[in-house]
Amino acid sequence: NIDGRISLFAGRYDEAIVIFRKNIELDPTWGGDHDLLFQAYAAKGMYPEAVDAYITALSLLKLAPPSEIELTRESFLKGGLEGFLRRRLKYLEEKSKTEHVRPFQLAEFHSRLNQNDNAFALLNKAFETPTVGLVGWLKYLPSFVNIRSDPRYDELLLRTGFSR
Repeated sequence: NIDGRISLFAGRYDEAIVIFRKNIELDPTWGGDHDLLFQAYAAKGMYPEAVDAYITALSLLKLAPPSEIELTRESFLKGGLEGFLRRRLKYLEEKSKTEHVRPFQLAEFHSRLNQNDNAFALLNKAFETPTVGLVGWLKYLPSFVNIRSDPRYDELLLRTGFSR
C-alpha cells in the first residue's frame, strides 16, 4: 500500500491505479485501497470509476448504511461528480450532529466543491488536535488541489511547522 500512496502523492496516478488494483486483487475485502483508488481515478477525471471505488469502500468499511450508499450512487448518476460530492457532504454533516466525523474528511469534500472558506475552517479545526500524517495528506492528497493556490494554504502549513 505504501508504494501506491507514494505514486498517488507524487501525482503518478496511472501507476497508483495499477498498484491499488493489484492490492485489491490480492485482498478485495480491504476498503482502504478502494478509497485511495477513488483519489487516483478522481485526479485523472475518471469519475464513474472513482465513484464506483468510493462506493465499494463505503460498503466494505461499513461507513454508511445500504440506503445511503444507494442514494450516493443515484446522486452521481443524476448530478455527476458534483451531485456525488454534495450528497456525501450532506450525509457526513448530518452524521456529525450525532457522531464524530473527522473535520479533515469534511474539508476534503468542501475543497473538491471549491468551497474554500469552509474547507479552511475545517482544516484549522482538524489541526487543533495534531494527528500523525495529517500534513502529508493535506500536502499531497488530490482532494486539496483546489485550495493550494489560496494564501491560507501556506499559512496553514507554516502554522503546523511545514512549508511547501
